[in-house]
Amino acid sequence: MAGSKNGSTHWYIQRLTAIIILPSFLWLDSTLFGVLYCVLVCHIVVGFETILEDYIHHPTSLSFSETLALVLGFFGILFPFVVSILLFEFWFNK
Repeated sequence: MAGSKNGSTHWYIQRLTAIIILPSFLWLDSTLFGVLYCVLVCHIVVGFETILEDYIHHPTSLSFSETLALVLGFFGILFPFVVSILLFEFWFNK
């Protein structure tokens, strides 16, 4: 994702996710919470990638850091859902 060609894409994704996140707090319920959480993690990952591209200039380090950001973002979305499913199963299937 190196180069300036992705800068405008990141800018638009950051603004779009921010627009989705802000009003979502007004109508926060259990269904919307999952969507809000996913959008928030995507917003954080894109912001982190932008910071990495701005401050890390070695191609190998940048590639590793961007891959790490995507993996952490994936687990950031996946982990709470897995935990909530396991807790739900444990709580209601005693």
